[in-house]
Amino acid sequence: MKSPYTLLLILLTSCLRSKNDHTSINASFKLPFIIQTNSDSVLAWDTGHMNEVYPPFIGQFRFTDRINLDSPFEDRRIDEKQFRWERRFYDFDTLSSDGLEIYPDYNKTIKLGWSPLTKLSNLYFPLYVVNKTNSPKMFTGKDSHVFAIQEARDVNLYGGWYAIELEGFDFCGHGRFRRKILPNEFVMILIPKYSGPDSTYLRTRIRIGASTIVSRPYKGNFCRGQFRLPQDRILEDDAFHDYKRAHIYGARIKEY
Repeated sequence: MKSPYTLLLILLTSCLRSKNDHTSINASFKLPFIIQTNSDSVLAWDTGHMNEVYPPFIGQFRFTDRINLDSPFEDRRIDEKQFRWERRFYDFDTLSSDGLEIYPDYNKTIKLGWSPLTKLSNLYFPLYVVNKTNSPKMFTGKDSHVFAIQEARDVNLYGGWYAIELEGFDFCGHGRFRRKILPNEFVMILIPKYSGPDSTYLRTRIRIGASTIVSRPYKGNFCRGQFRLPQDRILEDDAFHDYKRAHIYGARIKEY
């Protein structure tokens, strides 16, 4: 027969274990420190009109205090069942993106180049899609990018929000992927950072499957010309405009 002291010790240990398990599931997320030594020349984003964008997908990580962009290896270990699930993009599944949170880090500037031959980079800022819930969540993308655009608050017209970017043209339907974001994990993506003369609040809209989530506003720069579609395409037929309206994830295009 166990003594009362032994029973008390078992009870306390069980309570502490439950508390620690709960804490590990609901760990707090902090913006990680980014390590990058890239010093390539910078190619400015076009601020004369809306840009078609392909926001880069950087990787999926456990909660961490730093990310080294100089190391291309993504340290991520998943079992075979999850690997097979992620590869079958078009299979029906009940996993949703409900509960994911967006954390933009606009104060951080990152350089990223597309071609090593040109030695030119564009400026971005990191944005994190975070799972602080107790269950897995779904995230989707295509090739090496995700579906996300920015919109800006027009302070000159009743504070309305209007798209300043639109989804880049998709050449084919292949290459789509999905990720299972486990509790205490996040996805890191990069969002274009503009240097236009106008300052306002911006926010990011992310399309995940059939759902759209919107970030909190952040103060940033852009050019009011980015409210306009590219000039050489404004004269095209209505089908073009209908296509673009379907690829700004519920945002509005400013009418002139």
